[in-house]
Amino acid sequence: MSFLPRVKDKRRFVRVGVRHIVSFAHLSDGLPKEPMSGLGRTLDVGAGGARLETDRPLEIGEHLVLEIALGSQIVHAEATVVHVSSTTPDMVAAGLAFDRIPAPDRETLTALGF
Repeated sequence: MSFLPRVKDKRRFVRVGVRHIVSFAHLSDGLPKEPMSGLGRTLDVGAGGARLETDRPLEIGEHLVLEIALGSQIVHAEATVVHVSSTTPDMVAAGLAFDRIPAPDRETLTALGF
């Protein structure tokens, strides 16, 4: 019997499987390339990042500005795409690492258990 080595989870924060609407735009030199140009939904969220499902093509290393709707609150964040996989022929799931979140928005994530 052969066992494969277990892949170490690189996350520093726990992720919670939740669905929230996200609007996003690509960043270039710290500024959005265009107004919010994509929509998607979270598959999970944590204090350090999220997994975003969208029909827009995303590439590893891209920088995004996000608006995540958490009920009546909007959390703003900047994130880097760290991995991408297909979920259906028309959809991708992108793992995002948060680069910058305003302190009040980080507190909102923490208060909600993310």
